[in-house]
Amino acid sequence: MSAFLARLGAAVRARLHENWRELLLRAWSVRFMLLAALCDGLAEACSFFTDAPAAVRPWVAAAALFFTVAAVGARLMPQGNVNGGGA
Repeated sequence: MSAFLARLGAAVRARLHENWRELLLRAWSVRFMLLAALCDGLAEACSFFTDAPAAVRPWVAAAALFFTVAAVGARLMPQGNVNGGGA
């Protein structure tokens, strides 16, 4: 089991960008993915804590879909504030 975890760790380290910390802080694709995850969590919280999730859930799901598509678009576009515009 430890050998598997060591190989998995090596594979993850080998595939990370050199400036992964900068990407996490500045890349719009990461920001949009975090917003989509927040919307998904909000939809689940609304369905768990409220009596009328049917009114809120479609709007939150639409926002999550928008942020997910925006993350894909942002990933394809050069971003000047990350890696000199190439990430």
